[in-house]
Amino acid sequence: MKNDYYDSDEFRELLSAYEQSLADGTSPYFDTDDYADIADYYLTADQPDACIQCVEGALEIYPDDVQLLTIKSGALIYTHSYKEADDIISRLDPEQSDVLYQRAQLEYALRGRVAEAETLFTDWIAREEEYTRREEEDENRQEELLRDCYIHVITSFIELAPGQTYDAELVRRWVEIYLALFSPLGGYQSDLALADTVREENLSDMVVRVYTSLLETDPYLNHGWTVLAASQYAIGQYEDALESAEFALAVNPHDWDALLTKAHCFYTTDRSEEALSLFSQYIENTNDSSQYLPYAVTLIRVGKGEQAPEYLQKAEKYYSNFTADTEFYAYSCFEIADAYLSLERIDDAHRLIDIALGIYPDNADFRLMKGTLQVADGNIHAALKNFLIYIEAQDDVVEATIHVSVRFMMFGLDSIAIELLNSVERLSKAMSVTDIYPYKAFAYYRLKKFDKFMDYLAKSIKHCPDRTAFVLSDLFPENMNPRDYYNYILKKPPFVS
Repeated sequence: MKNDYYDSDEFRELLSAYEQSLADGTSPYFDTDDYADIADYYLTADQPDACIQCVEGALEIYPDDVQLLTIKSGALIYTHSYKEADDIISRLDPEQSDVLYQRAQLEYALRGRVAEAETLFTDWIAREEEYTRREEEDENRQEELLRDCYIHVITSFIELAPGQTYDAELVRRWVEIYLALFSPLGGYQSDLALADTVREENLSDMVVRVYTSLLETDPYLNHGWTVLAASQYAIGQYEDALESAEFALAVNPHDWDALLTKAHCFYTTDRSEEALSLFSQYIENTNDSSQYLPYAVTLIRVGKGEQAPEYLQKAEKYYSNFTADTEFYAYSCFEIADAYLSLERIDDAHRLIDIALGIYPDNADFRLMKGTLQVADGNIHAALKNFLIYIEAQDDVVEATIHVSVRFMMFGLDSIAIELLNSVERLSKAMSVTDIYPYKAFAYYRLKKFDKFMDYLAKSIKHCPDRTAFVLSDLFPENMNPRDYYNYILKKPPFVS
């Protein structure tokens, strides 16, 4: 294999002789295969300029050598110099294997013709497979080389994407092809290369597929369960992520990454007491400042809000190091502001949301938060301006108005909430407004307007029983069917208007 050759004394002597001749200012003279090996080595070592320098020197001696020309065009593709590469490729035999591969790359990267590129890549793989089966006796080596071909295609679609943003569905399709052909994975370096690729590109669904297959073959794959757990969490498979994290911790009880994933699974699924214990253990053992915010939020959830400000202040300090990453910093400030709102520390929440709005003044979520804080201050006029910006940015006006009305209910302003809901009910004749009924019922309940409450309770039960349970379940016995709410209230009226 090439990498083995690069580690050999023979190649080290060759490379040393080449580099010494450059240092001496003399023109090195080697045969074409030696030049090709040196140039390939530089490209493998992520030194494309050195590769091009080597091959251009070689082409002065061997100007028409196809191997050297394809190495040069490959290096030019590597550096995204597609037109120069295309000039070289257009002069070479289009059916030669390396040329066919580079033609596919250029169809994709230079011309943006995905279907044509896929056809050429498929032809290239078939040709490589035929050649390998004929020339390579070792079946394992045949298999490795074939898998390598698919890895080259997948990485080409990622690294050479026009506009630098690749089509994730295209990549997923080729990963699916690889999995269909070669599962279960685990016996080849190419399988691990695929795992690294999908993980580095944050293709969490594909990471789950790939690592599940790898772990079927090797249950003790280094960090395998940890990576699988994190990816399962990322795509919302929380119970599976918990199970994988448990496997990882069974192998290594000090696997803090697995412990953190387990903590976040509990955090996301509202198992706050369990999450708190794990966050505490994680922070104690890693001093990872990035987890101060979820730890503080968990303290609030379990009724230990008096301890949260210390960690929110630490979180502020941590995130202040990321001001250059404006989106990350702005949303971090937004999340800290939300935590301060939960603690009724309105001034601190204002301070953080103002930072976020200073970065993204038109962000709808930030406007909703700012309006909420202004309601808390009693500044209703200013709040309505921010809420209007929020509503206008949403596709679903009804749902957006519900969100705003809830902000008024948070601070006991149920009459204003009802006015808002009434306005959207009047203005939205062409839309379904039934989802507002449970919220109006709740507001009327709090205003002790029994007839109105019962009217909208009946409508809620008829049109949206699931939403009714979500909004009103605290008024009724646990696990009661929402369709029984009306009769329950008739028998035990909470008040009389």
